Amino acid sequence: MKKRANSCVGLFAMAVAATSCGPNLTAVLPGPSTAPTTLAPLLVPQLEGVWGGEMTLSSVAGGTGPARTAGAAACGGNAFINVLGEANFNSLSITQDGRELEARLASAGTGLACTYTGQVGSNGTLALDADSCSSPLTLRCPNGDVVSLEFVGSTITATTDAPVRVSSLNNGRVAFTYNVEEVRDEGGPPNNFQGVVVHHSFTSLTRR
Repeated sequence: MKKRANSCVGLFAMAVAATSCGPNLTAVLPGPSTAPTTLAPLLVPQLEGVWGGEMTLSSVAGGTGPARTAGAAACGGNAFINVLGEANFNSLSITQDGRELEARLASAGTGLACTYTGQVGSNGTLALDADSCSSPLTLRCPNGDVVSLEFVGSTITATTDAPVRVSSLNNGRVAFTYNVEEVRDEGGPPNNFQGVVVHHSFTSLTRR
């Protein structure tokens, strides 16, 4: 009987030791989930980076500046008409926050650089709008007059080649609107006398 009692005591001691040395089974409450609540941000076309390619001067039209009746046939417009079809390399630098975009377009041909804001649509369309550019362009007319092309605005539209992992921007259209002002030698105020809209197109811009 005594031997059986000692055995029971020994088993009890082993059970206590196993309990004290075993794993901590205290429940731990789960923390906040780090998983995305929606897949939408992951499915937006990825456009951030530097893009480049040739843009072709495709057409010139009268503008919408202060002199609305002015057409492209005046000096400022003629300067572009004379080089219709000319292509120059342009670079487009894009930063992206979701669907919101900021971009800067720089032309190797004219040196003009413009800053844009815009969005990428759910169907892979890109739309950008600019209200600021670098210093105005200055031209000398055949009759000796000097005119300054003051930037009014610009737009860029294009489509992406893929829904997410984009490698090219395609079928692009770029428009620049200028007010053309005569620069007077005597230093008087410039004379706003025409508006011009210049259109460019590109087949594709690729990552650089």
